[in-house]
Amino acid sequence: MNFDQLMECRYSCRSFSEEPLTDAELAELIRAANGAPVGSARYMDLHLTVVRDRDVLDKMAEALFVRVEKKKKEMAAIVETVESQRADNMPKDPFYGAPAVIFISHKKQDLQPGIEWCNAMNAAMFIHLKATEMGLGSCFSWGVLESERIFPEHAHNDLLNLPKDFEPLIGIMVGHPAAGGKVRKIPEDRLSINRI
Repeated sequence: MNFDQLMECRYSCRSFSEEPLTDAELAELIRAANGAPVGSARYMDLHLTVVRDRDVLDKMAEALFVRVEKKKKEMAAIVETVESQRADNMPKDPFYGAPAVIFISHKKQDLQPGIEWCNAMNAAMFIHLKATEMGLGSCFSWGVLESERIFPEHAHNDLLNLPKDFEPLIGIMVGHPAAGGKVRKIPEDRLSINRI
């Protein structure tokens, strides 16, 4: 699969089958994350946590449901373009039945403010693209961790067993899609642009 095909086949999967990921499939996804660019080559500042335990994922979602109830208007404004994610349609499982979620954590630091988000996103994107190449479904998981930052009293990051001073920044759900993949036509004018 060349890059254009990969780009056209990549989509955010929000419906996974019950088929579990194999250890070999997870190893390929983790290998992809290890190939992602990291600022100043500080790979020691990133940490991956693979979660397959449904009880842990259900607890991780607690803060999101608190946020939805308390801030429905705010949530509606964020997801107004995606009907399936509207606050009044919030699924009971914000991980959409994915058999695995890979949480990407970064060591808290002030050497390069903001680089942690770039590093975590690069690793997540490499996982996302590798999953697409493998015929797997994947989707970024942002709302759960963002909600834990907003409502820390409902956070369950301790369940991730992270190294000292690490914080989960983003997750990526992965699994076998419930339905066949999609091929998208990529609009060339979706992003605004200026040239100088």
